[in-house]
Amino acid sequence: MAYTFGKALGYAITPQVEIPQSYQANRGPQSTDITHIFSLTGLAGLPFGEGKRWAQRGWPSKLAGGWQLSTVITAHSGLTFTPTASSSSLNSPFSNQFANCIGSPVKVGSLYQWYAPSAFAVPASGTLGNCGANSLFGHGLFNVDLGVTRAFKITERFKLQFRTEMFNVANTPHHVMPSGNASVNSSSFMQVTSILNTGRDGVEQRAVRFSLRLGW
Repeated sequence: MAYTFGKALGYAITPQVEIPQSYQANRGPQSTDITHIFSLTGLAGLPFGEGKRWAQRGWPSKLAGGWQLSTVITAHSGLTFTPTASSSSLNSPFSNQFANCIGSPVKVGSLYQWYAPSAFAVPASGTLGNCGANSLFGHGLFNVDLGVTRAFKITERFKLQFRTEMFNVANTPHHVMPSGNASVNSSSFMQVTSILNTGRDGVEQRAVRFSLRLGW
């Protein structure tokens, strides 16, 4: 089991303000800034079969023995993102524009309104937005993978292992941050309807895999 409490500060790469006297506006939390990270890996053999506590002999041992459970649990808080606006209002080539925060951002937490849009506005022409780089946080992630293994002893040398692996057991959707919909000029501003796709082999929803392994 592991837990990390962290903070990553620096100068953002995107969006970036190239105006020399305003370059300090790029400083803030990094896109990799995750405050809380928790992970757990577990592996346990069931207490049945030869040499175990229960069902040590006969058919109960053959049926219930050799089973093993494993799990990987991952949870972390949300990543940062930047509320932006159309760079046309900044009128500065090669620079990106921040949105204006006209009030304290209120986190709603809805997929269709992650932050209340009323706290953001388009900056006045020729001015730099005041929201700052990576000043907001997206939603966190929680994922559980589970494995069930059964070992069969064929001979002293050969062993057969059957394994079932279930990824994203709870079929929990993992949504992207509003980074793609972070422009105050967008009609989908602050929506998080797209899927992050953290799954194995490009599959985000619950996936089950079966395998056989012969060892000697």
